[in-house]
Amino acid sequence: MNPDLLRNVPLFASLSDSALTVLAGRMRRRHMPANTPVVYRGDPGDALYIIVTGRVKVHTATLGGDEVILEILKSGDFFGDMSLLDGQPRAADVTTIEPTELALLDGDALQQAIREQPGIALSLLRILSQRLREQNEKTVTLGTRDVTGRVATHLLHLADTQGQRLPNGAVRIEAKQSQSDIAASVGATRERVSRVLTAFRAQKLILWDKSAGRWVVCNRVGLARRAEMS
Repeated sequence: MNPDLLRNVPLFASLSDSALTVLAGRMRRRHMPANTPVVYRGDPGDALYIIVTGRVKVHTATLGGDEVILEILKSGDFFGDMSLLDGQPRAADVTTIEPTELALLDGDALQQAIREQPGIALSLLRILSQRLREQNEKTVTLGTRDVTGRVATHLLHLADTQGQRLPNGAVRIEAKQSQSDIAASVGATRERVSRVLTAFRAQKLILWDKSAGRWVVCNRVGLARRAEMS
């Protein structure tokens, strides 16, 4: 694997060029089309997956069978770490949402890399702490805000983590998000989410870029107010 592909992965930010070259030699690459399962909940955790290009969704299901999207991950993010650390089966499904290239590092190779480069462990702890903080914030949002506030918060989060700033100052969310996807992320029905999005568009807080098939946040300040009001 070309080590240049790993240079923008925060987990390996502390590594030298020579260390990246060694690590890349231990990895396997996998190309997957959109809407393809990568791992299933309950699978053994035998590898760390690094997203080289593309995006995936981490998701599970309610007892009634409704999808719950836990997170959207992009290039530079990774998953599969928890199962490697605690030895438990995978806790969620992961599916590509666009054509995706993955780099796989098996458990033994990861442990060897950490022994040789302790900075990886520090980066891993930092990133896991950040994820835990974000998950705590999401739990508070789901428990204390109505659907309008949850949708606004979700769009703001995507704008921050998956956004591309446009020349006019607006932010286009690069992750594909259907109304059903948003509903699965905020714990609401698609119909209720549709009404909220229609209201946001009427208030010129967001718009739908038909050519790109993406949501655009036009008024971040206004959207943040809607998140806090609800």
